Amino acid sequence: MSLLGTILYGDSFKGNKINVVGIIILFFLAVFVYFYKTLENKRLKTIQLGIIVAHILNIIISLIFIEDFFIYLPYPTYFVTIVLLLASVALFFFETFNSEKVLNIMDYYPFWIAISLIVLYVGMLPLMIISKNAMELSISRNIFLILLYTVNFTGYTIMLGGIFFSKKTNLNEDNH
Repeated sequence: MSLLGTILYGDSFKGNKINVVGIIILFFLAVFVYFYKTLENKRLKTIQLGIIVAHILNIIISLIFIEDFFIYLPYPTYFVTIVLLLASVALFFFETFNSEKVLNIMDYYPFWIAISLIVLYVGMLPLMIISKNAMELSISRNIFLILLYTVNFTGYTIMLGGIFFSKKTNLNEDNH
């Protein structure tokens, strides 16, 4: 995160502990718990619980071995977290596509959240790798920002679209 901040704002950028704690620890933990609560199959819930434990272990191991964990975004920790997110989404898709929920998939808001998270975080992964080497590769700041904003815009538009699709269905169901 600090390297990304340095690219965007120059040498005066100072890392913020809240970013690392908020993004890697709390946000992803909330997402993993959300998918745990969404799952109904006991076996898949057990696997999801294992993903939550793996995420917590990932954080603990990173805290022990990465000296500047709270100063810079720890890329290995972030990468493992994204892999765990993909596993979590895969479990969710497995259950959703093997149930009757698939018949009204456009109305099922957790589906939109899963798609949005894939676009946002898998789309961000190459940008994070590029940002680490951007200074050496002499990538234009404007091109990098366009890519960054495009990934964010697409991911959040998908989530927003899901809010409108699922709300419309819920309102219609409540009125009948």
